[in-house]
Amino acid sequence: MNASAGISGAVQSTGWEWGAALYKTSDGMVGITPLRTDHDPGSVGTTDYYTGKDIPAGATRIGDVHGHTGINSPDKGMHMSSGDLGIAGTMLKAHGTETMYIVNPQGQVWKFNPATDAKPVLLPGRIQ
Repeated sequence: MNASAGISGAVQSTGWEWGAALYKTSDGMVGITPLRTDHDPGSVGTTDYYTGKDIPAGATRIGDVHGHTGINSPDKGMHMSSGDLGIAGTMLKAHGTETMYIVNPQGQVWKFNPATDAKPVLLPGRIQ
């Protein structure tokens, strides 16, 4: 996922969480909104309130991706937080689909879709 590399780089260079929404166009192309940050090492808003305006007309929001800094986190940002899991469930109810991706400080990518995954899944490989 190319977006993960961009988010990982932004997190590492600033020390803030960065994220974006993912969408699918009517012809099946998957896209990503511009990266955004709240200038906060512990959170970034990627829900509709922040990113809905950046989804092209006619496209459908399908998920989001954000990076963890590891600051202010009991597990050093290595896994999805309970807040991340709750937001994924809320977005699933709002949109009927939601896949959340987290890039942790070690470059690992976690995926969670509350409709299909019993728990977050660590994807193979790392973002360099």
